[in-house]
Amino acid sequence: MVKMKACPDCDLLLEVGHLREGERALCPRCDAVLVRGGRSIDAMFALTVSGLILWLASLILPVLVIDFNGTQQALSLWQTAFAMLDQDEWLLALLVAMTTIVAPLIYLGAMLWLLLPLRFGRVPVLVGWVFRLFYANQGWVMLEVFFLSLLVTAVKLTDMAQLLPDWSLLAFIAFMLVMSAMRLLFDADVYWRAVHQCR
Repeated sequence: MVKMKACPDCDLLLEVGHLREGERALCPRCDAVLVRGGRSIDAMFALTVSGLILWLASLILPVLVIDFNGTQQALSLWQTAFAMLDQDEWLLALLVAMTTIVAPLIYLGAMLWLLLPLRFGRVPVLVGWVFRLFYANQGWVMLEVFFLSLLVTAVKLTDMAQLLPDWSLLAFIAFMLVMSAMRLLFDADVYWRAVHQCR
């Protein structure tokens, strides 16, 4: 299928054919990248399901242990927000909950909503609205910032806090990597071509 694409740098209108994974189309005038051949819908769906499983594991399993006056408390992802509420830091607790729990769930849920019907040859319901929600929510997923703050906490408070070097931490790191891979590999052009083929 051939389609017209305007160069993002010089506005030259060009015909772009179907690209395989790893290929890219360049503008002949300014060498700007017009389109990249993205991952298939099946690959993105597999990453989404993996992300949901790892999100659930990261939510339940503890990643940080705080030892205060001989009392140890293991904190999972959702418990960190409640721990901040106990310190009357409700604004920080809301921010942590939004960027590490709610936003990734919206991201994965929207991706699942967009991809699952395509696997059965159907166009998703409310595809435009969910796609806008998906892109608007992207900037709120800040797992890397949260992980960096965990590392800083473990280093600064070595006598009181430590990261658990077991499956819980590995699940969170894997979740973070899967989310990063999804953001890098998702191609809107590939997705809309798949939607167009289902119509």
